[in-house]
Amino acid sequence: MGAKTGLLVYADADVPELLHRVESEAPDLERTLALMRRLYPEWEIAEGDVSNLSDAVYPPDGTAYAASWPGVEVVCDRRVMVDEPSQLAEPLVGASRGRRLVLHAMHSVVDWLAFAVWEDGRLVRSLSVSPDSGIIENVGDPLPFELPYWAGERPAEVIPWPGEEDDPYPLPFHPLDFGEDALRALCGFIIEGRPEPGDVDADSIALHGFAVHDPSGPSRSEKEEALKQAVAAMGPGRFYSMGPDGRLVERSRPKPMCGRCHVCDEMCWCGHPACGVWTIWCGRCDRRWAARGRDAWSSPSLSRSLHGWSPVRTGTPSNGWLPRRALSRPSRWVRSAGCRTPAKRP
Repeated sequence: MGAKTGLLVYADADVPELLHRVESEAPDLERTLALMRRLYPEWEIAEGDVSNLSDAVYPPDGTAYAASWPGVEVVCDRRVMVDEPSQLAEPLVGASRGRRLVLHAMHSVVDWLAFAVWEDGRLVRSLSVSPDSGIIENVGDPLPFELPYWAGERPAEVIPWPGEEDDPYPLPFHPLDFGEDALRALCGFIIEGRPEPGDVDADSIALHGFAVHDPSGPSRSEKEEALKQAVAAMGPGRFYSMGPDGRLVERSRPKPMCGRCHVCDEMCWCGHPACGVWTIWCGRCDRRWAARGRDAWSSPSLSRSLHGWSPVRTGTPSNGWLPRRALSRPSRWVRSAGCRTPAKRP
């Protein structure tokens, strides 16, 4: 699935410390609903399912997850994933007066990272960066966890596309690696990588789900139609597998699997070798998810993490096909799929 976040945390003190305190503590629904009404005034808000911080950090479009405790409040919503954090909506920033606000947004498909910190409603640090756009926003002095990245001590390790082997990575670091360290430093947990003993247990932090709709914005049917038009305008998918030397080799379209996309009913494909973790990708919707073993497709935790999708069952995993449109950087995507076999590098 890759690392994706759309997260806001309001806190009266250090965020990781306060999140540690609310591990396994159920948030009050009425208190959380009042928070949502303050942050989304005049929006339509309906109660949904309960999830946890680990699964809900990148919710489905039109859904937000939130929780409110004394001293700390959490909101997960794709709408906070703005290119320039300084332009975050005023109701969201205004709610931070008298306390700290942390924003963390990341999307693995385009290697984009943004994070920001407000103190008492005043922006003190904001960074937004991607390899295609470069530095989109850079406000304030770098925070201590950033320094090794700017110093070139954490260079990006990527597998280049065929024909681009001589092109250097546009940044002195990989935004997703940077993003994981930012998430740990600012919020106390990570999405991918090796957990540390002092990390916040994001699985144990419960969040209430809400269907949220802006009456002045496009309807769901209009969004779906726009998606269909965008997909129709795309060219045919290109598929790659890993060669014996660790380089990507373009292949023909893989053989169909027996799973179907819950959104468009298109046949889905397996996007990774039989390493214990399957990555299923829909070539029409350009959506994907991963699961460990056949029984994982019916697990409740996976169902919550499918961005609004229902689990599907598939047959035997195929032979390592990597859909180009599903990838930003193959090395990152292979790791995000959870493969235990190290990727070969040129």
